[in-house]
Amino acid sequence: MKNNIYILFFALAIVLNSSCKTNQKRTVVVKKDADTIVTGVKTENDSVYALLRQQNSWYSSRLSIELSSSGSDEISAFLVNRRDSIIYLNINKFGIELARAIFTPDSILMVNRFEKTYYKGDYSIITRMYGVSLSFDFIQSILVCEDFKDCIATSISTKTVDSTLLISIPRRTNDRLHLAIHQEITVQRANGKIVNNWIKDINTQQVANVSYQEFENIDGYVFPKSYTIELPGTKINIKTKSTKVNIPGPTSLIVPAKYTPMFPLDGNR
Repeated sequence: MKNNIYILFFALAIVLNSSCKTNQKRTVVVKKDADTIVTGVKTENDSVYALLRQQNSWYSSRLSIELSSSGSDEISAFLVNRRDSIIYLNINKFGIELARAIFTPDSILMVNRFEKTYYKGDYSIITRMYGVSLSFDFIQSILVCEDFKDCIATSISTKTVDSTLLISIPRRTNDRLHLAIHQEITVQRANGKIVNNWIKDINTQQVANVSYQEFENIDGYVFPKSYTIELPGTKINIKTKSTKVNIPGPTSLIVPAKYTPMFPLDGNR
């Protein structure tokens, strides 16, 4: 159970290795089939992928999660997401709470009810555990089926195939985290939603894939009903229900005094 809880909380850290942010002005070269179009990107808020994001404030949903690695396990979770602010996750099995976590742009607070341990700190724990970097926006974008916030790419090629748009990005970099990824995105042309997000870390050559199988429209916003995260040796299937939009949810977490740190004080496992 311990390993499954760690996988669930930190799996998104492995899917990609960074969100991509910059305030610099750049020129993006977009190759559309055989044609080349030059698109100016003026500020961090002007993204080639603006249509892949929707500006609702709150999102909450109940999740059914199947974890498959050497064996399999099924658990449930309650997710609350406030854009650019907080992600709250409550994990349970058979109605018994196993763990709870709160992600903010700068910190992670997590308690393991099963083992009476907790973690309170920044995202560097992900790097120490898995050798990759993680950001709040990275997690949030995957949960709500969106592209990474304020990304800048040097070249982008697009191709229309039936009802989808294939977007190929050979290299996206994050200078602050010293990371680079190769990304292949498939988007539904009808609603601008990502249906598949293939990612390879250029430095480590790790490959991961996130696919979204179903969608539902809630008060004018489109969210995935089911999606799959595939990692080396691990597959996570997630189904959503009772999804709500723009309705605030719980975001608090208190660490009991008797709980002990998940990791030694030096941060090593």
